[in-house]
Amino acid sequence: MKTFLEKRLEQKISNLSNQSNQSLKENKMETSTKLTIFGIGTPVLLIILFIICFHSEKVDNGEEGVIIQQPFMVGDEGVNMDMTVATGRVWLWRSNKLIRYNLKPAKITETFDDLITNDRVAVDFISTVFYKVQPGKSNFLHDTFGTNWYANNVAEQFKRFIRNYIRSNKSFALSTNDSNIIDIGQTEIMEMLIAHVNELKLPITITEVVIGKVTLPPNIVAQINETAKETQGKKTEIAGASRELERKQREINKALADQAYAKKFGFTNEQFLTYQALQIEKLRIEMAKEKENVSVIMGNVNPMYNVKK
Repeated sequence: MKTFLEKRLEQKISNLSNQSNQSLKENKMETSTKLTIFGIGTPVLLIILFIICFHSEKVDNGEEGVIIQQPFMVGDEGVNMDMTVATGRVWLWRSNKLIRYNLKPAKITETFDDLITNDRVAVDFISTVFYKVQPGKSNFLHDTFGTNWYANNVAEQFKRFIRNYIRSNKSFALSTNDSNIIDIGQTEIMEMLIAHVNELKLPITITEVVIGKVTLPPNIVAQINETAKETQGKKTEIAGASRELERKQREINKALADQAYAKKFGFTNEQFLTYQALQIEKLRIEMAKEKENVSVIMGNVNPMYNVKK
């Protein structure tokens, strides 16, 4: 028969065994729960990390993207010279950014006020340069010249070409495009601008230069109009005098011809006048032949005859 101490020892052993089994069950359940959570949480965690580390940029049709690298800790900073981004969407590191360049035909307009011409007249006009960014070279453009490539490298030269051409020509010719002077200037300035851009190795294609309507000061316009009015008046007077001289000369020539005719046939003045009157009557009869029921009175001659009979 077991003693009290033995019973007591068996009970403690049983309690320890039950506690150990319970602990093992709890550990298994905890481990199972952790594994389940880890299995579900990994994709979510990866998605969160992706969103934190990356961002997307869209490049529209007719644009080209330049990637600006700005790493948090390691890597090269600056423009990515290995690639440009064409139309579509691209994923970038969160620290990087995208600069977009327009590849479509574009223009820049400059305004010129009170620019002095060769005859010292202040004129106003605008001038426009049309250009395109060369595809695949926007990263070089941004890295070498930046987004302000026109203002920093082209604007002053373009303005200088325009000023020099305007100063070498007269105001009236410029305002009227006399002898196609504006067309010639546009061609010359575009050629000089293309040479300047090529010298800088700017990846830009200059397609056209346009000089707008050259406007003269109001007082100069008034003087030109007054001069034109006076000139036209003089031309009218000269034309009228010329017509009068021509008429007078025709009369003189006719009189000389009549005099020569009368002399040839020995007509007296009275005979020649009678002959001329008969010629006029003959002409009237010839003209009346084509008419219906026309009677012709031959001067003071009677009777009156119907020319159709």
